[in-house]
Amino acid sequence: MLSVEKGDSTSSKSGSMKSLTSFRSLQSSSGGNGTSSRLPIPANMKTEKAEGENRTLIPVGNVSLDGSDSHSTRPTTPMSSVKLERSLKDDMATLKKSKFSTLRSAKLISREQEEYNKENNMYEQMNGYKRLRQMHHKEMQQLEERCAAEIELLRLRLDKELDQLVAGYAKERQRFKSAHQSEMEKKRKEVDEGEKKLRKQILSLSSSLSL
Repeated sequence: MLSVEKGDSTSSKSGSMKSLTSFRSLQSSSGGNGTSSRLPIPANMKTEKAEGENRTLIPVGNVSLDGSDSHSTRPTTPMSSVKLERSLKDDMATLKKSKFSTLRSAKLISREQEEYNKENNMYEQMNGYKRLRQMHHKEMQQLEERCAAEIELLRLRLDKELDQLVAGYAKERQRFKSAHQSEMEKKRKEVDEGEKKLRKQILSLSSSLSL
């Protein structure tokens, strides 16, 4: 390691000495001519200058190309921070509206589920009410038909009983009429016989009185 370092140092020293001697020779040649001209640029310096011209500066962070910081040239004020926050909120709102419009919270989903269940429950209740109404209408029709049949049977039975009662009343009336007539005939006969007896008695009394 020491030998390598020594060789490097001697080579660098020899290079620097060569450049110095070349510079002095150029200076002496220019001084001998007596003209004040510009010194020529060494070859290594020309290459470094060309590389520097070909380089491009890339700004990092908020540092501008001229080396000055953007924060130093643009001081922050409360109004600018408020505007920045407002614009940030607006951007977030538009982002939420555009990107997350399909996303919904669990509370909203549960509320919609409850509303759907309530509507479904109401729909089921209405269907049950319709079924009950149809069953009630059918039962009412059956009851009306049964009542009509029972009314017809009752009417026929009452008509038959009425006919029987009328026939019985007619028989009783005829019987009472015949009994009354027989009794009247009997009483008439008795009256006639009593009248005959009374006439005979009157005639006998009148004949006896005449004698």
